[in-house]
Amino acid sequence: MRLARWIVLMLVGSLVACAGMPLGGRERMLSVLHEGGYVIFFRHATTDWSQKDTDLSDLKNCAAQRNLADAGRAQARAIGEAFNRLGIPVGEILASPYCRTLETAQLGFGRVQATEDLRHINLDTAQARIDGLARLVNTAPAGGLNTVLISHHPNLEALTGVVLDEGEAAVFKPGGRGQYQLLYRVKARVWTELSAAHASETHLDLPPLKGTFHRFLVGSAGMAAATSLPAVMIAATTGSASRLHG
Repeated sequence: MRLARWIVLMLVGSLVACAGMPLGGRERMLSVLHEGGYVIFFRHATTDWSQKDTDLSDLKNCAAQRNLADAGRAQARAIGEAFNRLGIPVGEILASPYCRTLETAQLGFGRVQATEDLRHINLDTAQARIDGLARLVNTAPAGGLNTVLISHHPNLEALTGVVLDEGEAAVFKPGGRGQYQLLYRVKARVWTELSAAHASETHLDLPPLKGTFHRFLVGSAGMAAATSLPAVMIAATTGSASRLHG
């Protein structure tokens, strides 16, 4: 029964993710994040795919897991530095207890709290992980702050149908009555591009990125419905990530 539900969720999510719209500007995204009240879901930074998850019985044993590559460590640091330069207010930072997610958080933001709600999804834990992630993206941060979540792409895909590249982010707006909106997806490089433009005071003239827009209203049961809403900035989706590894 769990397997059948998992397959249905994955198929529905894949279909929903095909809905696309034109792009808007980066400044709009930055403006809403400055206001606070959003939840930013990151897939962990770039990993070393020559490594494998061979033994997950003890997640403190990083030697038995796929870990960040040197490029991923630099990527995580760059994201954190960009957040600081851009003045994006961050409150709670929650992550999956895997080494690659915890290290992404520590390098990028200097602190982290591990939670099972963000642990890598599997067939036995599918609904619990979906429900846990739904609760987190629908939990409003403390006043004027944004919550950062760092997890794995199968978790977000099961909830919304969206597959993120390593280091990519999805921005949620918590809502009432168990409803929340997935507003943006942002490539890792965009944060540093915004930071550089902001520092040079040319950010108001940034061109929009080329790519695909996805926006959803998502219920706590983990099913997503595409909606036609005003265009906003989202980075292009070019990755071909496997559904089996996050």
